[in-house]
Amino acid sequence: MNKEYVSGDSDGLAPILVKLYDQHRLYTLAHEAKNNSQTSCQELAATVGSLVGEDLTLQQQELVSDVLMGILRQAEKDLRETMAIRLATTENAPLRLVLALANDEIDVARHVLQNSPVLSDQDLIYIIKSQTGPYWREIARRASLGGDVIALLAETRDVQTARLLIYNEMITIPDPAMGTLADIARTVEDLSVPLLCRKESSDALIRKIYKYASANIRAQIVRKFDLNEQERASVDDAAASARAELIERHAQGNRYPWAPSAKTVETAQKRYLSGAATRFSDILDILKKGNIPSFIAHLSLYTDIDVPRLHDLMCASEGRGLAVLARALNLSKPDFVTIFLLTQRMRSNSKLVDHQTLSSAITSYNRIRTTTARKLIRGSVH
Repeated sequence: MNKEYVSGDSDGLAPILVKLYDQHRLYTLAHEAKNNSQTSCQELAATVGSLVGEDLTLQQQELVSDVLMGILRQAEKDLRETMAIRLATTENAPLRLVLALANDEIDVARHVLQNSPVLSDQDLIYIIKSQTGPYWREIARRASLGGDVIALLAETRDVQTARLLIYNEMITIPDPAMGTLADIARTVEDLSVPLLCRKESSDALIRKIYKYASANIRAQIVRKFDLNEQERASVDDAAASARAELIERHAQGNRYPWAPSAKTVETAQKRYLSGAATRFSDILDILKKGNIPSFIAHLSLYTDIDVPRLHDLMCASEGRGLAVLARALNLSKPDFVTIFLLTQRMRSNSKLVDHQTLSSAITSYNRIRTTTARKLIRGSVH
């Protein structure tokens, strides 16, 4: 940081900038000597807070932003985090500085992601698209979120993010996001009742979750919403109708060589409703035992993608369709490779996979983005 540069500004701003320079120098010396750097860190952050709180002209704001960005680039983590805490609730903090902190390592970023009023919905959307789960979860804690931000957070299908949204009573969740969260709650059942208790819940959402809920969750729904016998019969009929439709729809897929029989689908449905196969790891264990039709039946229930569509995706040459499916479900690369290897006989007469074929499949997986994959199969996912 150049003292001549900062002292060349207007009379009112120059003393603070010079003080900032001196404190930054003391902080640097203290940090290098490992001597009371915490005190100098706090003092420097306090001066930063005073500086951004000044009533500045546009030219002065640009100068301050440049100076603070220069400090931030040289700062150690303790100073960056202290600055993030100080600026998290400051309404006129420089946007460039806040964005830099919001994209810093998560221990630094979480303060501004949760609280900064400077970040617009568009800023948050950019961060969600460019960052990963830990950043999504901090954004989901905010006291105020726009509908588009909430929808995008729900679409990540990250369970911890979904949980934070459901328990965040300060926000209003739009209907499409409630539907996405209901899909997640189908496989993470402890989210079902809290989701239905939200003010945005509807009768249609109750029926949607009840259709696929285990006996335990159904009992909780009945108790929580005090359903009478007629209402209970109505949701039971809806669940039975959905089950019959599912079995019939899947039975029609038997023209596909690896499709499950209606009996296999019915068995899968019973296991799913009992809670015995609601996690992807449970379903993958079925495939590891060599039972491809049962795997497809359980996967269809897990994803709500019908059997013919799943069959086509898994049979596509060189694993391209399977790569799309894996990315859409946000499966890890090891899980994708496991499924690819164990379903090789669906795509070839040989159970063996040569190096070139496996390499091509992994390339397909690496190239496709989760958002693109979901768009490709969106017509099959409800």
